[in-house]
Amino acid sequence: MTLIKKIIAAVDFSDHGEIVLRRAVALTQSSQAELHVLHVLPDLPYEGATQSDEIVTWMNQWEEEATEKLNQKILEVVNNQVEVNSEVRVGVPFRETLHYANQIDADLILIGSEGKSGISSLLLGKTAESVARNFWRPVWIERVEGPSSIQEILVPVDLSQLAHETVEEAIQWAKFFKFKLHLLHVMQMPYLPSYSLVSAERFDKSLRNIGKEHFQNFIEKLNLDGVDYEIHFREGDPVSEVMRFINEKKISLMALGSRGQTDLSPKLLGSVALDLLRHAPASILLLRPKSLDLSWLRESFNS
Repeated sequence: MTLIKKIIAAVDFSDHGEIVLRRAVALTQSSQAELHVLHVLPDLPYEGATQSDEIVTWMNQWEEEATEKLNQKILEVVNNQVEVNSEVRVGVPFRETLHYANQIDADLILIGSEGKSGISSLLLGKTAESVARNFWRPVWIERVEGPSSIQEILVPVDLSQLAHETVEEAIQWAKFFKFKLHLLHVMQMPYLPSYSLVSAERFDKSLRNIGKEHFQNFIEKLNLDGVDYEIHFREGDPVSEVMRFINEKKISLMALGSRGQTDLSPKLLGSVALDLLRHAPASILLLRPKSLDLSWLRESFNS
C-alpha cells in the first residue's frame, strides 16, 4: 500500500523551519516518498503597482539569495539522507503553497505552527491555518515541542460519522508508519440539579454505561486488524481531558478530521476540535474523509 507519494515541506529560515524539515525527512524515509521543500517570499510592497527596473532587480536578487539560503539549509539538515526537490516562489505564502501542491499533485503538506505562544490564526500562524483550511488532502502541522521520533498517534472520537471516517484514515497511517493507535472518547456528563427527583449516582451510572456501550459499538465497526491500539474512555470536559491525556501519555501526534474549507470555523468544526487544533501540545495531522468530494477546492487553486 502506498499512502504518500509526494510530500511538501513548507519552511522558513527559522529554527522552527528546520524542525519541519527534519520531520519531513523522517517521513520521507519511512514512506519512500518524494520530498519537495518549498519557501515562499512575500511580495514587495507596491510590487504589483509598478514594474520599474529597480523593483525587478530587487525581486530577482531577493529570490536568488533565498534560493541559495534554502539549498544551504537543505544541505545542512538533509545531508544526502533523501533526494530533495527545492523550490522558491514569490507571492502570498499559503496560496503559493497550495498552487505548488496542485502542480505536483502532493499527498501531504507539512508545515509549522508558532507553538504555544502563537495566537489565532494566532495560535497556528496565519499561513498554517490558511493551508489547513484550504488543502484538499492531509496537512501535518508540526509543533516546536514535538520529539524527533513519533511512535504513537491519538484520535479523539465523538462517535459521529466524521469521527468514524477520521479513525479509518488514521488506521491507515498507523499501519503505514507503525504507530501505536490511541482511541479516546470523552463523555461530558450533564449537570443534574440538586433538587432533581432522580438519584444523581444512579443517573451518572446509567449514562456512563450507555456511553461505554456506544463507544464499544463504534470500535467494533472499525477494521483494526494488524494495528497496535488501545481504547480509552474518560469523563469530563473534552478539551481538558484530551490535553491531560496528551501530557500523561506524552503523545506527540494527534489526528483530527475536517471536511473542507469552512470546517475550521468554530461553528462548523466545533469548539472542541478548534481548541485542540490551536492549543494541543502535540503535532496535528488534519485528515480529509475520502467520502467527501473536495475537487471543487482543488480546482480553485489550478494554475
